[in-house]
Amino acid sequence: MECDGRTLSYGELIALVDARARELAPLVRDGDVVAIRREKSERYVVDLLAVLSLGAVAMPIDPRLPDARVQTMMDAVPPQTVITDDGLHATGWPSAIPGHPNDGERPGYVMFTSGSTGQPKAILGSVSALVHFVRWQGAEFGLSAGDRVSFLTPVGFDVSLRDIFLPLLHGGVLVIPSDRHLATPRATAHWLAGERVTVVHAVPSVAKLWARAMGDAVPQLRLVFLAGEKLYPATVAELRAAFAGTTEYVNLYGPSETTLAKFFFRVGRVDAGDPAPIPVGRPLPGTSFGFGGAGPGREVVITTRHATLGYINAPAAENARFARNGDGTVSYRTGDLGEVSAAGDLVIVGRADDEVKINGVRVHPNEVTQALQGYPGAQDICVFATTPHGGSEPRLAAVWIAGPAGEALPHNAPRDHALRHLPQAIVPTIWRKVAAFPKNANGKIDRARLADLLVPADEGREAAATDTEAWVCRAVGAILACEVPRATADLFGLGATSIHVAFLIGKIEDELGKSLAFADVFALASLAEIAALIDRSLAHAHVEIPRLRRAETYALSPQQRRWWNIYMPEGNRSWATMVRVLKFDHAVDARRLERGLLDLSRHQDSMRLSFVQHSGGVLLKETPLMDATSLDIEVHDFSGQSAEAAARMLNALRLDVANAEIPTDTWPLFRASVANLPGSRSAVVFAMHHMIGDGFSMNLVETQLRGFLEEGRAISAPSRFNYLAYADWAAREEPLRFGPGSDAQAYWARVFATPYRKHVFAEKWTGPGHDRGQGYCVKVPDATRAAVKAYARAHRVTEFSLYLSAKFQALHRLLDQPDLVIGTPAAGREIQGTEELVGNFISLVCVRSHRDAGQSALDHVRRTMQDVACAMTHQHYQYDRLVADLGLPFEQSRFPLTTIFISQLNFCGAGRSPPDPSEWGFSDLGFAVKFDKMSYVREHDGATSLLIQYRNNLFDRADIETFALAWIGALDAVVRTESPDQSAAVLEAAV
Repeated sequence: MECDGRTLSYGELIALVDARARELAPLVRDGDVVAIRREKSERYVVDLLAVLSLGAVAMPIDPRLPDARVQTMMDAVPPQTVITDDGLHATGWPSAIPGHPNDGERPGYVMFTSGSTGQPKAILGSVSALVHFVRWQGAEFGLSAGDRVSFLTPVGFDVSLRDIFLPLLHGGVLVIPSDRHLATPRATAHWLAGERVTVVHAVPSVAKLWARAMGDAVPQLRLVFLAGEKLYPATVAELRAAFAGTTEYVNLYGPSETTLAKFFFRVGRVDAGDPAPIPVGRPLPGTSFGFGGAGPGREVVITTRHATLGYINAPAAENARFARNGDGTVSYRTGDLGEVSAAGDLVIVGRADDEVKINGVRVHPNEVTQALQGYPGAQDICVFATTPHGGSEPRLAAVWIAGPAGEALPHNAPRDHALRHLPQAIVPTIWRKVAAFPKNANGKIDRARLADLLVPADEGREAAATDTEAWVCRAVGAILACEVPRATADLFGLGATSIHVAFLIGKIEDELGKSLAFADVFALASLAEIAALIDRSLAHAHVEIPRLRRAETYALSPQQRRWWNIYMPEGNRSWATMVRVLKFDHAVDARRLERGLLDLSRHQDSMRLSFVQHSGGVLLKETPLMDATSLDIEVHDFSGQSAEAAARMLNALRLDVANAEIPTDTWPLFRASVANLPGSRSAVVFAMHHMIGDGFSMNLVETQLRGFLEEGRAISAPSRFNYLAYADWAAREEPLRFGPGSDAQAYWARVFATPYRKHVFAEKWTGPGHDRGQGYCVKVPDATRAAVKAYARAHRVTEFSLYLSAKFQALHRLLDQPDLVIGTPAAGREIQGTEELVGNFISLVCVRSHRDAGQSALDHVRRTMQDVACAMTHQHYQYDRLVADLGLPFEQSRFPLTTIFISQLNFCGAGRSPPDPSEWGFSDLGFAVKFDKMSYVREHDGATSLLIQYRNNLFDRADIETFALAWIGALDAVVRTESPDQSAAVLEAAV
C-alpha cells in the first residue's frame, strides 16, 4: 500500500494485520459485528483485514456521516465492537446476524443502502462471494503486480471492497489518497497522474469531472471500471478525448444485493450522438438472468451462486426479493427494468419503483421524506426525483408546507436538519416552500404539477452587481447546461448536486486562482454569496520558493518576527510554550519516541532551529543532526495509581510543562516526556516553542508521531520546500509586496486614520499568578443557534460576522466605549506546500467598530463581515509593523493596540460533538496568558459553544458571566428581531 508518500510492503502489511488481530482478539469473537468508523487510510485497511481474519463481520461506517444517521445504522445492526480513531469500544449489544441456510456461507461485511420504508437497508455480504468476484475481475482483466489501483470510493459503499481487494489479491499496489487529493476534481486528476495509477473504479459523472478539470496532468490509466449509473456514449467519448492514454473502459452492473457486480461490458467504439445508454453486457460466470412480468422494459431478475446473504432485520416484503432455489442459487428481483439488445447484451432502461441513482448512490425518496418529517418548521413535506433543464441526471427535490414555526423561513430552511440526519449524497438539492400540495382527481399528490412548482417565477434578469457575480452566473450556467441564471438564484434550486459543487470549485481554482473549501460553498444559498466568498478568499498562490543557500544564520520569517516583537519584546515567557497530550492505548517506548522526534527534526528544519540575538535583531540558527544526536525523554510512571489519580498526575505534568519556559538560544525548542498509565496505556506530553510552530504544526507533529508509534509508518518529508527556504523568501518579499506604498499599508492606514485609544482593563489585584489564564464555556441556546443560521442564509452574511458583530455590540455597551478594536488570527498557509510544514505561519489582524446609534443591526453585521474579509486580504502586513506605524510601544506583559480577541474553531466530525459536559462553566487554564480576553466560537455537530478565556486579575466570575449573557443577548436581539433594519439603539435597549 501507498499513502501520502508512505509505503507498506506485503510483509509489513501482514505483520500489522496480525498485530492488530491480537489486539482485537480479547473483544472480538467469531461472527461478531465490528463497526469501523474511520477515514480511508492504511489504518482502516489494517482494521478491515484484522476483523475478517478473526471471522468477524466488518461494518464500515463513513466517519463524516451525521451522528443521527450512524445511530440509525447501529440500531438496525448493533455492533459488538466499535473501532474509531479514539480506540476500541465494546458495546455489550447482542448480535443481530441471524443464522443462514446456506451452509459454508460465511458472513463477512455489512453495507447499507437506501430503503423504501424510510430506513436504510442493511445488506449482509458473503466472504466467498466477495472473493469470487475479485478473483474473476483480476483474471478477466489481467491484474498483476504492475498495477496500481486507487482507493477512491468512500468506505460505506461496497465498491470500496473492489478498490481494496482487487490489488491485494493479485499482488498489485493499493494507492490511497489523502483528503487534499479529493478536495477538487483537478486535485484528484493530478493525484491519479502523479501516483501513476493504472486502474480506477468510478461513477461516470465523477469521471467526467476529472476529465474536465485535469488540465495538463493526464493520468495513464490501463483500466477504467464504470458503474453506479447509466453510461452514455457521449460520456465515453468525452473520457476518451481527455484520458488519451487509457486502454479500456468497462461498464459494470449489479445491485449490492448480488455482490459488487454481476454483468460487464467492454466498451468499444461509440457514437457520441447516440442517446441510448450503453449496455451492461453479459453476466459473470455462475450467473444468469431473466425477466419478471411481460412486455418491453421488464424487471431484471439475477440468479447466481454468489449473491449476498440478504437483508438484516428487514420487513418480509423486502426479503421476499430474494428467492433461494433448490440448486443452491439465489434469484434476486432487482427492481431495474431491462431489455436485451440485438447483440444479446442486457440494457438497463429504468426502474419499477421510485428508487433513483444520484451520482451513483441509490436513493429511495421515501427514506428522505421520513427523515425530514422531524423538521419542526414543516407541516408536511414531499421528496421526489426530477430532472431539471431537460437533462439526463436526476436530482432530489423537497417541497414542503410550512407550519407556524416555518412561515418566515426561506425555501431551503430544512437543509440543515437534513444534513444532520442524512448522508450528504442523499440530501435534496432543490427546495421549495408552498402553501399546499397539488392533488389529482383521486386526492393524491400530483407529482407532475408538483414538479412545475420547482421552477421559480421570473423575477427579472437584473444585472450582476460585480464582475465576480457575473463570472459565477456564467460558470454555473455552463456547468448545469442551463440559461445564465440570476445572481440571486439558489445554486441548489437550479439543480446542482455535490458533484457540480466540486466542478465549480475546480473551475474557480483554474480560472480565478482562488481555493474554496467544499463545505463553505455547499453551505451557501445564492450565487451572489458564492461570488462574495470568492472575493473574500485569498488568491491561491502558485509561487516558486527558491532553494536556500546554506549560511551560518538566517532571517526570521515575518510571522516569527511579529511573534517575537509582540509576545516577548523583553525576553522569553512561558506563554510561548504550546503543549499537546497524546494518549495511546498501548505503552510507548521512550527510545522509539526519541527516534521519531529525531526523524521528524531531520525532515522539518524548523525543528532544528534556535535563535541568536545580535545588535541588528534576532536571527535563526540551524543545528545539524548527527547519528549520535540524542534527546532527553523523561519517563514518568503513573501505572500503579488509580485511574483518577493517574489523570490528576498527568494533568499536573502538563501544567508543569506549560509553565516552563523553553530557552530560545539552545536546540531543541521542543520537549517530550512519556507517562505510563494504568492498564498498559500511556501518554506523550509534547511541548514546542511558538517561534517554531503554530496550532496547525502541532497537528502535523501529532499525526506523524501517531503514525510512527502506532502503525510503524515512516516519518514523511515535505515534498516542495522547507521552512527556512520559506522564511528567507518571505523576508525578502515582505518589503516588496507589503512595504511602503503597498495596498496593504494603505488599507491599514485608512482603518486607523483617526486615532484609537485602547481600552485598558484595570487590574483588580497584583501578585503571583496575576496573569494566569481562566476559562468559561457556555452553550449558545439551540433556538439562537438555529436563528443565527437562518439569518445568515437569509441576509447573505457569515455566521462568524454575526458572532463578532454581537460581541462588538455587547462590549460597546458594557465598556461604554463607542470605538473598539478586536483582533483575530489568520492561518497564513495559502501557498501550496506550506500545509506540509512545521513552522510559525500565523498572522494577526484586527477589526475596528464604531458605534452608531442610527446604524441598523444588519448594516453593522455586513460592515463587520466586509472588514474581516479586507483584514484577511491584507493579513501579511504584520501586526508588529502596524503597531510601529501607530507609534505604540511593544509591551512585555500586555498586548499593544488591543487586548481583546476572537477566533472560530470547527469541531464538526472531530469527535467533540457536542462538547464534553466537563467543559461547561469555569475552569483554570493553569498557565499564563498575554491577552486580556480571548473568545472562541466553537462549532460542533448540532451545537455551538462560546469559550471565553481571560486573565486572572482583570475579571471576576460575575464579570465574565455578565459578558457572556450580554454577548448572547446581543446575538439574540439581532437574529430574532422581526426587523433587520432595527437601529443599534433599539437593539441595545433589547439587550
